[in-house]
Amino acid sequence: MHQLQSIKNHFPAFANDRQQDCFELYTRVMNYRQCPCCQGQSCRELDRLFGVKFANRLECPGCKNEWLAGEAQQHFLDIGLPAADPQTTTVQALVNKVFCVNKYEYACVGCGKQRKDVNVRQVLIDASPRLVLRLKRWSGDPDMPGRKNRCAVKFTLSEKLTLTQQSSEHLTYVLKSAVIHHGDTIENGQNTSLLYVNGRTYSADDERTQPVGTLKMDHYKQCYMLCYMLC
Repeated sequence: MHQLQSIKNHFPAFANDRQQDCFELYTRVMNYRQCPCCQGQSCRELDRLFGVKFANRLECPGCKNEWLAGEAQQHFLDIGLPAADPQTTTVQALVNKVFCVNKYEYACVGCGKQRKDVNVRQVLIDASPRLVLRLKRWSGDPDMPGRKNRCAVKFTLSEKLTLTQQSSEHLTYVLKSAVIHHGDTIENGQNTSLLYVNGRTYSADDERTQPVGTLKMDHYKQCYMLCYMLC
């Protein structure tokens, strides 16, 4: 009972004896603007606690001019996945790909020329003390069965993740919890929360909370969301 209460204390606003509280926290954070009660007007605290601001940094291969475009902010960071089996990867490797350089066609704001090989890289402008990553298990409609990407993403609760801001400042986060989604679709699946409390990992669902030893391959293939805290 003491262990259960300790876990609940990490999510006080959702401690209502339903052990999917961690998942509900994520979904409310991501969908808060559609909340019928406040319609986003009283959720400034969520803006402060959960927020990722990023933009595209472009470099002209001709005149070498650099500029920012497409600045955006949201409450989670979407992480793309490679094709499933037999791929196995890590969270850090996936995050690094989000910020890697790609080439696209753009008109340079400096020289004004249309270039087909402009270097484009997404850059992190700012991030909140709490960071939510959502793995894109579905490339299309998440309610369509059979399309779930089961690429194994290895992780360990309490492991660290490093992000680099545009200012070159490094942000280090520690993994505190994860949502494991069992099933082919969002609507028909079941969710289990993995929580890291007092140096131990616990698994929690609607029926029970129990300690977890070594994570299994099923955790890696079904993990849907990861929640970090700034060190």
